[in-house]
Amino acid sequence: MLDFVVVHALEVLVLVQAVRDVVADGERVEQRGALFDSLSVGENVAYGLEEHFHAKMSRDEVKQRVAWALGLVGLPGIEDMRPSDLSGGMRKRVGLARSIAVQPEVVLYDEPTTGLDPINTARVNHMIMGLQAKLNITSIVVTHDMKSAFAISDRMAMVHSGKIIASGTTAQRDRAGSLMTELHFAAPERVGLLHADPHPGNYMLTGDARLAVIDFGSVSRLPGGAPRIIGQVTRLALEGRSADVLQALRDEGFVLPDYDPDPDLLMNYVVPFIEPLRHETFHFTRSWMQEQAARMSNFSSEESKMARRLNLPPSYLLIHRVTFGSIGVLCQLDATAPFREMVTRYLPGFADPD
Repeated sequence: MLDFVVVHALEVLVLVQAVRDVVADGERVEQRGALFDSLSVGENVAYGLEEHFHAKMSRDEVKQRVAWALGLVGLPGIEDMRPSDLSGGMRKRVGLARSIAVQPEVVLYDEPTTGLDPINTARVNHMIMGLQAKLNITSIVVTHDMKSAFAISDRMAMVHSGKIIASGTTAQRDRAGSLMTELHFAAPERVGLLHADPHPGNYMLTGDARLAVIDFGSVSRLPGGAPRIIGQVTRLALEGRSADVLQALRDEGFVLPDYDPDPDLLMNYVVPFIEPLRHETFHFTRSWMQEQAARMSNFSSEESKMARRLNLPPSYLLIHRVTFGSIGVLCQLDATAPFREMVTRYLPGFADPD
């Protein structure tokens, strides 16, 4: 049984049929909860029980099941409230309680986070994952919210024109991210070339879990491998040696002779970019990349003013662009990769002793 299938598409009917093919005992959670305004919250939750079980459950059993379902979604004791008294997030959770009250094997969520603020979105995502674990149910989520999709899914599929055009698991995303990282750092060392077109559409994970580069695009020739200074400066920054970082960058032409930046300010700018190297593995996310982009685009900050006065030697231009581009693809994948291991193994200068 699948744990999660998250689909980025409008074609819900395809998934409804898929649910029917897997198991007949399924429930659907509507976008806006689809509650009956003329009924109380308790009566709304009980509605599914009455439809499914008719006279098989006593009134007390229905009441207990309703209380149980509302408790699972974090809304205990609101049976007597009306749907009009609820916020959008609460309405969605009541709709979810109605679905799980019948104890289905499959729950189909139709855009469960649409219209919610970030706090309630996170709450709904957490509930979906928690209910899957507690109730051992299969959850199929139709969503356009890619951040939520990556947060809750073990497996994803993309639908276009009524057909599933691609699918994969979290493990496959991580595998692709690890191989992409290895390609970036190992290719200059092994063959003297840097793949210079890091775009998600240029890669494909093959059936035997290898990374295929579909369109190699441009390359940067690095016959001696990556410049050793990159690894050396990265290591010095990790060690917090700001004066040594400044001197190394000055020697390589990144800091011009007529400019004397504050070493600590320089470190404040550089260190967040090397955060992935502080950990054995690092989870590359869109939110992390957005934080870095916001920091770089804050032109009023002292770090940004300082960075604009740094120099980028022409020989490093493509290396700089490709490194940030590759990190961007890793963030799009939402991949967890052994970034430090790859850097230690393949980046010249990083593991050098002083």
